[in-house]
Amino acid sequence: MTNEPKKELLISYLTLRKFLGILGILLPILLILAGTVFGKCDTIQASISDYFNTPMRDVFVATISSMALFLFTYKGYDKKDNLLCNIAGIAALLIAFCPTYADPLTNCMNESALANQSQIIGKIHLFAAATFFILIIHISMFQFTKGGSNTPEKKKRNMIYRSCGIAIFVSLLIIALFFLYLEKEYPFLIKYKPVFWLESIALFAFGISWLVKGDTLFKDSNDTEAIATK
Repeated sequence: MTNEPKKELLISYLTLRKFLGILGILLPILLILAGTVFGKCDTIQASISDYFNTPMRDVFVATISSMALFLFTYKGYDKKDNLLCNIAGIAALLIAFCPTYADPLTNCMNESALANQSQIIGKIHLFAAATFFILIIHISMFQFTKGGSNTPEKKKRNMIYRSCGIAIFVSLLIIALFFLYLEKEYPFLIKYKPVFWLESIALFAFGISWLVKGDTLFKDSNDTEAIATK
C-alpha cells in the first residue's frame, strides 16, 4: 500500500473515532432536548434507557445503533482489540433493541411500549449495558494506551484514557450501589435521577476517550506511522 492510500485510510479511522466520541457525548443531550421539545416530556427520565419507552425511542435506537455500527467497523491494534469492539457492538445492539423494564408511572411513557414489556428482555438489556461499559473501560484503559512513541502528547493522552476509564467504572459502581442500597434507604434520591446523570457521565467519558483517540486533543505530528500506532 502506498503512503497516500494508507494515509487516507488512517484519516478515515480517525474520523470514525471522532464520530463515536461525538455520539457518546450527544446522546444524553439529544434525549433531554428532543424529549422536551418534541416528546413533550416535562421531566428527565430515570435512566437513559427509559427513553426507549417514550416518544424519543427512535432517537435512542438510532444513536445506539450508529455507535454499534462504528464499533463493528473500527479496526484496532490487534485481534483482541477488534474482538472487544465487536462484542461491545453486539452489546450496544442489544441495548438498543431490548428495552429496559420501565416504571409505568414515569412521565411521558408510551402506553403501547409499556404493554409489551418483558422482564426477561429487561434483564438482557441490563446485562448488555453492563457488558458494554465494562468493555469500554478495558478498551480505554488498556487498549488505547498501547503502542505509540513515548512523547509528552502520548503521555497526556494515556492519562485521559485512564481517567475516562476510571470515571466510567466509578459511575457504574455508584449505579450498582444505588440499586442495591441507596434506592431503598434514601428514596428521596430518586427524584434527582441519579442513574440518568451517572450514565451521562459514563457516556461523556466514553466520548472524550474516543475523541482523543481520533486526534482531537494532544495529537502527535502528522507523520503517518505515528498516527498508525496511536
